[in-house]
Amino acid sequence: PASAGQTVSPSGTIRTLPPTAASAAAAAATAAGPASPGTPATTASAPVRPMAVSLETDTQKDKYAYPLQITFLGRNGFTTTLYANKLADRKQWYQSIEQQQQELMERHCKFELVPVARQFPAGIRVTTADVYDQGRGVVIGTDHGLYLGVAGKPTSYQRLSHLKHDRVHQIEIHERLNVMAMIADKDRNLYVYPLDHLMTATTSSRHGLRVKALHTHVSFFRFGQFQDQDILCSVRSTTLSNQTIIHVYKPVLAPPKSRTLGRFLSLGGDALADSWKCIKECYIAAESTSLHFLRSRLCVGCTRGFEIVDLATMNTQSLLDPADASLAFVNKRDTTQPIALFRVHDGQFLLCYDVFAFYVNRNGQRARSNWMIHWVGTPTSFKFEYPYILAFDSQFIEIYHVETASVVQVIITGNCASLSPNKMHVNLCATSQSPAHPQEVLRIQHLLAKDPI
Repeated sequence: PASAGQTVSPSGTIRTLPPTAASAAAAAATAAGPASPGTPATTASAPVRPMAVSLETDTQKDKYAYPLQITFLGRNGFTTTLYANKLADRKQWYQSIEQQQQELMERHCKFELVPVARQFPAGIRVTTADVYDQGRGVVIGTDHGLYLGVAGKPTSYQRLSHLKHDRVHQIEIHERLNVMAMIADKDRNLYVYPLDHLMTATTSSRHGLRVKALHTHVSFFRFGQFQDQDILCSVRSTTLSNQTIIHVYKPVLAPPKSRTLGRFLSLGGDALADSWKCIKECYIAAESTSLHFLRSRLCVGCTRGFEIVDLATMNTQSLLDPADASLAFVNKRDTTQPIALFRVHDGQFLLCYDVFAFYVNRNGQRARSNWMIHWVGTPTSFKFEYPYILAFDSQFIEIYHVETASVVQVIITGNCASLSPNKMHVNLCATSQSPAHPQEVLRIQHLLAKDPI
């Protein structure tokens, strides 16, 4: 609806207020927005609604109108166009809105984006990343191979040319085992490389470095623990057959030895995983998109919801209690995608879907019945840093307080992707203005944190 002093044209565009009202209207436009549907009483309204402003100089309908396009991002987003009679009036509107957005973001700022690597040109797409040596070393995976460098030193990054992998989809470093697992190549092969051989080998030894793939056509993998033993779970999920096969591997350990990565970086760890042995295989009759480790079981996010897998018996069951009537809102939705699960405290788990988030107890029953988050955007991944949950949309990051369910910050990023969604305390993302612009690798850091998270 138009505010006082505005008129709405049949096309939905809005003629501007007089230029003297620009600051007040900008404040109203940026300070509030429609609340998410179904937002409970415990959820506070967003301090800033995700919004992008652009000057559409090439779409003028006549030479006397100067358009200012405003796009509200998110699931229920829309675009509207304001028209100014003078170029100076449009500039004042644009500056007023930008100023209000900046003031609101600074007022509610809890996290900041810190560059960790050089920019990657548009022809090289960054897909994944991980850190080692307490966050000082960074490994970045792209569709043109792996890059290694030191966080905060853009000129230190070099391509690991001895690894002939042109498509890297996922990497994860396990420092205690001194290995890096990776999904790469056209067939999405799963490799596990020794870290010391990978990063400190001489040119001649690197040339002979060959690692056999553990598995092919792997959708994703996770490191975890089962019965106090390190394991690696390889997930192969197919849409056509609507099924998932999970292979569980355990490491075959070699004696420990001293390892360093040059003058400043070092590798810790008690032993080196020389090889991996498949110990279990699990089948789920649904396509899976995420995997989480409980104390003695796995939790798989799939098209049927969150499924619990008992690794001892290989039996499966739903995480949610079907007898709990308060969970009907999620059990009756076929299009909702389960993405992440986080253990909070007191035996409660935070379940994050692409539409909402809520709590359940260890029996799969609804906990905190008045608590719920409805995402403004459509998150594809999440990071949990108590007391905050970070939800990654393709255009912005929503940050909520997990005790009050209120939005505390929204970071507008442009094209955004989390590079380490499965790794706790590693918050790396890649952003760019558009697919045609360079990508920048950033760390999402709490303002009060002394160490990178």
